[in-house]
Amino acid sequence: MKQSIDALIAGIRDAAAQAVEQMIEQMGVNNIIDKLYTLPTEIKHAESDLLTCRRGMEEAKGEMELAKQIVVAMVSEAKDHQTGKAKYSNAEVRSAKVAQRLAGDEDYLAAKKEFQGAEDDVSAAQFELTRLHNEFSAAKVIGQMLADKMRLLSGF
Repeated sequence: MKQSIDALIAGIRDAAAQAVEQMIEQMGVNNIIDKLYTLPTEIKHAESDLLTCRRGMEEAKGEMELAKQIVVAMVSEAKDHQTGKAKYSNAEVRSAKVAQRLAGDEDYLAAKKEFQGAEDDVSAAQFELTRLHNEFSAAKVIGQMLADKMRLLSGF
C-alpha cells in the first residue's frame, strides 16, 4: 500500500512539474528571461555606436566649418583691382557673397553632405538606442507581470 501511495505521489509531482513547464512555455517566460539577459549588452553596443556616430558628426562638422571659413576669408580679403580697397566692405553684401559662393563651392558642399549624412547616422543610432531602452523596460514589466501571474497560479 505504501508503495502505491509513493507511486501516486510521484505521479502527482511529475504531473505538476509538467504542468508548470507547460505553463512557463505558454507564457513565454524563457523568452522574457533571455531578453532581460541580452538587452543590456545590446544597449551597451548601441551606446557605443551612438558615440562613434557623434564623433563622426563632429568631425564632419569641423570639415564643413573649415570649408566655410575658407570661403569667408576669400570674400573678406577680396580687393577691388582699381582702388585696392575691400571689394565687399558692407557686411550685408559680404554675407550675401559668402552665401552665393558657398552654394557653388564643391569642397563646402561635399563637407555639408558628409555632415548631413553623419547627422542622419546619429539620429538612427539614437532611435535604435531609445528602442532598445523601451524594449528593456517593457521586458521588465512583462517579467514582473508573469512572475505575479505564476504566484497567483501556484497559490502562494
